[in-house]
Amino acid sequence: METAEARLEAAKLSADWCKWMVALQTGICAGLWTPLKNSPKSALLWAWVAFALSALATSWLLGRLPGLVALLAETGAEPQRSARIRELKRIALLAHALFIAGIVVALYFVLARAAAT
Repeated sequence: METAEARLEAAKLSADWCKWMVALQTGICAGLWTPLKNSPKSALLWAWVAFALSALATSWLLGRLPGLVALLAETGAEPQRSARIRELKRIALLAHALFIAGIVVALYFVLARAAAT
C-alpha cells in the first residue's frame, strides 16, 4: 500500500509542477512577443516556438494525470498503470526537452545580439 501512496503523491507533485511550468512558459511566450515582433526572422522565433510547444506538452501531461490517479486507485490494473506511467514519462521528457531547447536558443539570441553591438 505504501507504493500506491507514493505514486499518488508523485502524481500530485507532477500536477503542481505542470501548473507551474505552464504558467512560466506562458509568461515567457508573452514576454518574448514584443522582441519577436521587432525581429521576426531571428533565432528568437525558434525559442518562442519551443516554449509554446513545451507549454502545450505540459498541458497535455496535466490533462493525462487524472487518468493515472484513477488507475492508481484500481486494484489489478498494473499493466495499464505501467503503460500510463511510461506514456506520462515520455510526455514529460518531451516537455523538458522543448523547454531546454527554448532556453538554449534564447541564450544564443541574447549572446549573438550582445556580440553584434
